[in-house]
Amino acid sequence: MTDDLDPGQILELRERAKDRLLQIPGVVAVGFGLKEVGDELTERRALRVYVEAKKPLDELAPDEVIPDEVEGVPTDVVTISHGGPFGTQDTARHSPLLGGITITNMKPTSTGGFGAGTLGCFATIDGVGGPDNVALLTNQHVLAEGSGAVGDTVYQVSRSGGLIDGSSSIAETHNMGVQGPHPYTYPGESEAPYYLDCASAKLNISISSWCDCNCGVSYKNELREINIAGNSKLEGVARAQDGETVHKSGATTGGTTGTISDPLGSVMFGTPEVLIDNVIIIVPVSPDPAFADHGDSGAALVNGQNKLIGLVFGGEPATGTNPETYACHIAPILDLMNVNPITTENPPVGPAGHARSTRLARVGAPAMDELEDHTVDLQERLRRTPVGATLYDAFLEHRSEVVDLVNRHRPVTIAWHRGKGPTYFAHFAENARHPGHPIPFEVEGVTRRDLIERMEEALLAHGSEPLRAAIAEHREQVLALIDDFDDLHELVGRFQEQPTHA
Repeated sequence: MTDDLDPGQILELRERAKDRLLQIPGVVAVGFGLKEVGDELTERRALRVYVEAKKPLDELAPDEVIPDEVEGVPTDVVTISHGGPFGTQDTARHSPLLGGITITNMKPTSTGGFGAGTLGCFATIDGVGGPDNVALLTNQHVLAEGSGAVGDTVYQVSRSGGLIDGSSSIAETHNMGVQGPHPYTYPGESEAPYYLDCASAKLNISISSWCDCNCGVSYKNELREINIAGNSKLEGVARAQDGETVHKSGATTGGTTGTISDPLGSVMFGTPEVLIDNVIIIVPVSPDPAFADHGDSGAALVNGQNKLIGLVFGGEPATGTNPETYACHIAPILDLMNVNPITTENPPVGPAGHARSTRLARVGAPAMDELEDHTVDLQERLRRTPVGATLYDAFLEHRSEVVDLVNRHRPVTIAWHRGKGPTYFAHFAENARHPGHPIPFEVEGVTRRDLIERMEEALLAHGSEPLRAAIAEHREQVLALIDDFDDLHELVGRFQEQPTHA
């Protein structure tokens, strides 16, 4: 009978069973998944009845006895798991970025040091145009460490000689999401509360099609140490099913394999402990002694078809026997966060490899590579003008040094990001390609002049003598122009109208 039940019928069955079973003393929650015998999972499905402690039948009062079945479906009495968030061991610097690597906001915690977790995967933000629409997904408790908040810098961490190098900023916290229940309705089913622990950070992508250089970060749809039939890419999105084999890519334990014992599980979680419902419970598959450990929080959970089904957020201590790992379902996360994962079914598009939301695609928004790219024409027009040629040649001469300082020298990196350089650069690049895209005069309270002055100070302090000389030579000209246009094509048109002198 249980093999014929679809997910919606399982939810309805469980709700009816809860009405009856939660009346029994000692029962704290009800799930639906695989029956356990001697702490080993079987292939039989059952209503999993969670209790704080199992007792011999002869020690139970009549009203404490759990029935062998409900509505013809067998029950299985399971001791409820007690666990907490997974708080990392990946120490390599990755470029391009990929899922399964260490990230942190570098904010001190109350216990000293700083917290770190795992970059789960990448997604596009609905309603935001590329290239400013790519975000990483992870847990809220990872980005909230040390009183983290929206706008905080997120770093890729590497360790060298025992010292933590957090100079590699990769993103800015964009949406703190939630750490708690979120109501969600699967198509054709009743609404249910799903426990979520999720947040996102917008990647620092700044790709200029003028010069093919990236003053930000690059990424790829790939999971570290995941190889399912030779494939490490996310193929799509699916719903977790009981009994299926799953994989995760975490910063601490890398790629591991497990089995879902209950996709609608309940656990006692956190400090102080609270009961949380509708989480995916995973047990390890040999030879992995544990499916996840501290530092794996935020890891992408995928099924055997490389489809994303959830994000790991916690579990039992990895030192126990067959420790359980917890993950939240991906569909409620996408609903709450208003994002779409980047997968082979939803790939990055356009000349700069920017991702585009499939939700936008469904309402007919044109992809970037469906629009005519005006960059080459703009560049040629610019270089045929005296003013444009002078500024562009200076840009080409010093771009490599500036890019290197932005990417590798912390004071310059900080000036660039606090001045909203990635966002401004992205708007300039998009306008170069598509004249209909306006360049803002201000981003989150930071003006273009603020950016220029921040970068001038940082580059004069840390740049080479030729770079400092070029800044001194062109600064007044740049400052006179910086607030006088919102379209590069219109600005170059003005350059062309200026008279030339013999």
